[in-house]
Amino acid sequence: MDPAVTEVGTAVLLVELPKEVTPAAFTQAYYTGSYDVDSDPDLITINEAIELSGNYLDFTTVALVTPTGLEDKFKLSDASPYTITLTGDVDDVHSYNEIVLTLEASIDGVPRKTSAAIVIEVPAI
Repeated sequence: MDPAVTEVGTAVLLVELPKEVTPAAFTQAYYTGSYDVDSDPDLITINEAIELSGNYLDFTTVALVTPTGLEDKFKLSDASPYTITLTGDVDDVHSYNEIVLTLEASIDGVPRKTSAAIVIEVPAI
């Protein structure tokens, strides 16, 4: 090093990375509920509020995925806090110990999704 050089400089390099777009996430990994066969019509009760948190709440849509054969039995509300209602009694409901539904949150055009399960207990006969 040259003995005549007495000053030192400092530089900072700032690299801005693109932000990954991810749908809002559910506030819980899974939710629980119960199926009531003693009411007329049958009812389901979800024990926790189904809500989203995080970024892009206004762009996130939520869909309900049901087991094969039960597609027309459950309906998801359009807004948070989300509710699930029965649209008809589940035939032979006692053949199930529980019914597992899946919630999927997504943003149009974004491949990544977030999800949560809903485990609905069915009472024994």
